[in-house]
Amino acid sequence: MKTVLFFGDSNTYGYDPRGFIGGRYPASVRWTERLAKGLEKQWIILSCGQNGRCIPDIPGDQYYLESMLQKAGTLELFACMLGTNDIWMARKPDAGTA
Repeated sequence: MKTVLFFGDSNTYGYDPRGFIGGRYPASVRWTERLAKGLEKQWIILSCGQNGRCIPDIPGDQYYLESMLQKAGTLELFACMLGTNDIWMARKPDAGTA
């Protein structure tokens, strides 16, 4: 079995904005769960999504990412989708200084 870790924000988490204070889509709707079901005999899908997650730029955030990678073990694929919240959270990312 191959293993993939998806590290991302609310899109990876499966955030459902329709609730009073938000919520989470059922597993049957979340894209990571649907992918896991479709590839269950070939891939182990690890989903590590968090609402509001930004690009790690402080030691605590970087440590969390490193610990998730260590817990996952050997990966065939690592996919990261971050950046949207960096713009919405009034941060000013600059690719030239990154």
